[in-house]
Amino acid sequence: MKIPESVKIGDIIYKVSKVNRINADPELNGQIRYSMGEILLLDASAFPEDYKFNSFLHELIHGIRYHMQMAVEDEDEEEKIVKQFTNGLAMVLADNPDLFK
Repeated sequence: MKIPESVKIGDIIYKVSKVNRINADPELNGQIRYSMGEILLLDASAFPEDYKFNSFLHELIHGIRYHMQMAVEDEDEEEKIVKQFTNGLAMVLADNPDLFK
């Protein structure tokens, strides 16, 4: 699936940008900046397209959680929930390519 240039979550339109580095953290492949209305994705040509899309979905789900004010105990719990939901959604989308056509 194609990564859009922007995505609207609730009343906020997030600009999606591909960058060479995210906060000097080599472990990050993506980051959502709620107050700035942007989603940053690592622009690594070595990553397969489905991996890049998974990173986008991951940040999108963070944004949905934030917008819906879904409470989490801490960042570790949020990351665990978001990873699980992202992987499940990515699996369903990959297994059903005509789902949204």
